[in-house]
Amino acid sequence: MSDIDLENLSGPQLGVLVDAVTESFDENQLNRLLLVRLGKKLANLAGPGKWSDRVFSIVDESQKQGFGGRLVEAIELERPDAPRIAGLRNTLGLVVPRSPSGTPLESSLERIVRERSTMRDFGAWVDDLVKIQRRVCRVEGKNYGTGFLVGDDLVLTNYHVVEPEVTGSALISDLGFRFDYSTADRADRQGFLVRAAKDWLVKSAPYSAADLKANAGEPAPSELDFALIRLAEPIGKGSSGSLARSFIAMSAQAPSPNEGDIVFIVQHPQGGPLALAAGIVEKPVPGRPRIRYDANTERGSSGSPVFNASLSLVSLHHAGDPNWEPTYNQGIPIGPIAAAVA
Repeated sequence: MSDIDLENLSGPQLGVLVDAVTESFDENQLNRLLLVRLGKKLANLAGPGKWSDRVFSIVDESQKQGFGGRLVEAIELERPDAPRIAGLRNTLGLVVPRSPSGTPLESSLERIVRERSTMRDFGAWVDDLVKIQRRVCRVEGKNYGTGFLVGDDLVLTNYHVVEPEVTGSALISDLGFRFDYSTADRADRQGFLVRAAKDWLVKSAPYSAADLKANAGEPAPSELDFALIRLAEPIGKGSSGSLARSFIAMSAQAPSPNEGDIVFIVQHPQGGPLALAAGIVEKPVPGRPRIRYDANTERGSSGSPVFNASLSLVSLHHAGDPNWEPTYNQGIPIGPIAAAVA
């Protein structure tokens, strides 16, 4: 956006820029950028300490010394395809300072009509979504599926996605996890593949026959249809030439969505590039440990993370309505899965 004053960024905008640089550059890479493109030394702009704090010092100095615009341009030229850098100016333009008083006009016509519906800073929400994008992968084995990092070297997916490898009907050596497979500028980016570790299956639980057929009873509490898999590389910390991407936290106390809540599913439908689908949660079925929603999914979507409107992980997507004319898709609450792997 052309109207952004890159020499006078607001506090929230500084936060977006610092996070983008911290995740997209290591010390050597940023030092080279500063020296080659701006004629400045990293050591002269920031002292020793935590990397994010040092990056903040560099960005802060760029504002004080009047080279903020040149710094952003240099970052964009150096890393145009980095997820946090692509569209950086658009993100900065969407982040605006909050009103100092926060006091609404007395004559305001706006009203809170839904207590559970929260408002979030749009820039921070987009920022979180970009982080999630880098933590979701396509599972490539005898079956295609989706998985996501829940530890530096741990991927969570559905048991049924890797069942052939678990039972021995497919080779574990052929099992892979492809990160950063997405579409940008109308072209597919193939990302990179990480293999499973030698001792790959950390923990798992089977699916239920009740998930396969209509009116087949209720799943047992232990039938959670998940597989926790160890990777050959701790890519959450950064490896295979990539920068650290961390992982998606799951909790036994994860919030449970209510009827009418919005959910988002980050997935690889049909084994294709990463996609996002949104839907509404349906009324829970008493005694059934499943979450139903009307978000669209396809083959290859099994094992996808399901998030609430605040982008907190709430479910592991695993199946659709077994009826001939489907009316819902469904996931397994993340709380029982987190408790099972704890």
